[in-house]
Amino acid sequence: MLLGTAAGPVPGRSRMMTSHFMLSNGAAYVLDCGMGVTDQYARTGIPFNALKSIFITHHHADHNIEYGPSWSSAGFKGSRSTSAPSGRRRSSR
Repeated sequence: MLLGTAAGPVPGRSRMMTSHFMLSNGAAYVLDCGMGVTDQYARTGIPFNALKSIFITHHHADHNIEYGPSWSSAGFKGSRSTSAPSGRRRSSR
């Protein structure tokens, strides 16, 4: 399920930033955490405590700005994991 398809961290858009959601055997997985993912996830009706893993494709704000709020909403109980590229590269942009 697509939770967000917009690029760039621009608030106030009708489309939320990049995020995808998958449900398998009652466990939820999120790919990228762009702005708005927490609200969009809530709209799925799947409990936040079903969130087992977050995958980050790369370190740009439109892909990870709601990483913290996503885990906070899920609570910090049980087994959870995160996968992301290692390190951060400086950008001259």
